[in-house]
Amino acid sequence: MDRREQAERVRRLIAREPFGVDCRGGPDLALFCAAMTHDSILNEPGGKGLESYERLEWLGDAVVYLASSDRVFRECGEGEDVLTPRRSEAISNEGLAAAFAAWGLDGDVREAILTGNGVKPGDVTANMLGDVFEALIGAAYLAFGFDRAKGIAEKALYDRPSD
Repeated sequence: MDRREQAERVRRLIAREPFGVDCRGGPDLALFCAAMTHDSILNEPGGKGLESYERLEWLGDAVVYLASSDRVFRECGEGEDVLTPRRSEAISNEGLAAAFAAWGLDGDVREAILTGNGVKPGDVTANMLGDVFEALIGAAYLAFGFDRAKGIAEKALYDRPSD
């Protein structure tokens, strides 16, 4: 997949719920494409000048953590011994990957991740999906601010269509 094809796949993906982002180009789309770029592509011929999702993942991790903490705290009147496992379950890589699946996005996410070294969509692990989830939230934070990024994270994790 080349960069143009990835950009189109990413644009279609983030237009869907729970993201609901209309991104036709420009710096916002570039952020979301970076959020879908695995570091395995960086040493490939087509990877020159790309940035992997790692920095956005780091930022998005903080937003997801706070969004989940806030939601669990407000919905649960229990103590820390109950709050912590609830949050941990939701924000684990498996929990984040499950959010993609619940929204019917896991296949599209796998197809939109730009990878190298022979990594195919079927090779994408739950860890990679969790990383990408956090990176997408990091991109949303940079593009739209904390409130919208928090809203996307909360909706994805706690307001799933199957719930």
